[in-house]
Amino acid sequence: KLIARANTMLNNIGKAQPGMGLTQETINRYAGEAYFCRACKYAELIFFYGDVPYQEETITISEALQRGRRPKAEVIPLVYADFDKAIAGLPESYGKDENIHPTKGAALAMKARFALYMGDYEIAAQAAKACMDLKLYSLEPDYAKLFKQSTKLNDEKVFVIPRSIENEVM
Repeated sequence: KLIARANTMLNNIGKAQPGMGLTQETINRYAGEAYFCRACKYAELIFFYGDVPYQEETITISEALQRGRRPKAEVIPLVYADFDKAIAGLPESYGKDENIHPTKGAALAMKARFALYMGDYEIAAQAAKACMDLKLYSLEPDYAKLFKQSTKLNDEKVFVIPRSIENEVM
């Protein structure tokens, strides 16, 4: 579903024009978020399954049934390209109190992680270095604080999927 939703967004983002209530920066951010989501999901699928059915467009169920898997070696560069497009479109930060949307640092970190899993150590080192060079992240000095609800936002967290006791999202 995530890949299909990202593809729908990317296939239709060209319809959005600056002046229609959106700035070009916002359009680029939305595209960056879609590339980030697609890259992360394909990274996960490749890690677990190797060869995967790869698609960059929205297709019907009958079309999907006729497609086979693409070799892992062909899809890995496409995932790196999606991470690079996400890095180009995403902001470095949304402000101190919000790290639930992907940022440039999150895309760099996930690209580094994927490259490590794939054994592409040079790509992993470059992405990790670029993330560190942003100088936005640091280790939390009090390790125990990381497990408290009150410290859900700190400089150590690069990307957060929110969980809430109040909203029963655990």
